[in-house]
Amino acid sequence: MMKLSCKAMGADCGYEATGETAEEVKNKMMEHAKMEHKDMLDKMSDSEKKEMMAKMDEKMTVV
Repeated sequence: MMKLSCKAMGADCGYEATGETAEEVKNKMMEHAKMEHKDMLDKMSDSEKKEMMAKMDEKMTVV
């Protein structure tokens, strides 16, 4: 099981995604971000979004 939280990504939000694979966790995080942090995502360039995805891999933990 893997997990990643918005707090680990630098956001002031209590959401935490869990899943069996890193891909599942990242997908859950992105769905959450699209709903709850849309304003932040809309301001990000494609390059910044790629950096965020790489940061997700770095910050994800195995539970």
